[in-house]
Amino acid sequence: MKKKLLASVLVGGGVALFSAGASASYWEEGTCAPDHVDGPAPCIQATDEDGKTYFFNGDGAHAGDWHGRPDTGSPFTFKGSTDLKCGVAALSCDLALNGNVRKDFDPAAGEWKIGIQVTSANVTGSVLCSAVTVKGFPWYVDQDANDGPYTSAVGVGIPYTYGGTPAISFMGSIGPIGISVPLLGINVNDGHMHKVFYNNQDTFSFGGANGDSTIYNSSEGSTGCTVSGDLKLQPPMERLEILPL
Repeated sequence: MKKKLLASVLVGGGVALFSAGASASYWEEGTCAPDHVDGPAPCIQATDEDGKTYFFNGDGAHAGDWHGRPDTGSPFTFKGSTDLKCGVAALSCDLALNGNVRKDFDPAAGEWKIGIQVTSANVTGSVLCSAVTVKGFPWYVDQDANDGPYTSAVGVGIPYTYGGTPAISFMGSIGPIGISVPLLGINVNDGHMHKVFYNNQDTFSFGGANGDSTIYNSSEGSTGCTVSGDLKLQPPMERLEILPL
């Protein structure tokens, strides 16, 4: 039986985890393929650690609605070890990014876009890691060739072409990134990164062998800082996929 799951707004530690601008989102139980892909729009599918699968389908419904986790409506969390370097200053910390996903139609380009919105972050690890402030939220993912603006406007996102080869590129740019570590003299505002990669299963990668770890400023110059690491989808969710490919 299809079941609509109405998103709730969760507040923890005085910080709202679901962005105030996001629509109440709901998913249906089941999978994208083969019965629930009814047209050229992408289908987004989420699977939890118990193997239960949810989707919002490819018929054009839900366009523009930000979707958090299907069980609670709170953002998906991706977490992993990251390395931050700014000049001679270097830190290795655990970074968790919390965010939502949407599909939206861009009438100017005549194509669907997949949107990723990062609403908050948590940094843990050493004493110095506790001094790191990640800011500038919300962040947004756009096409890798673009340098912003990183907003929730129609047209911001990764293009999806039904039946394309490939249907979608899983590499993009992200911003506006802000990082502050006063103890080390680090202060980055309105930055962005390129070649951020998603494996269409459970992991976002920054930097690495095929990426670009540089944090750029709004003029496309280096801020002098780099970030690299892999952030993995956290329980109770296990997979988040864009389909069909």
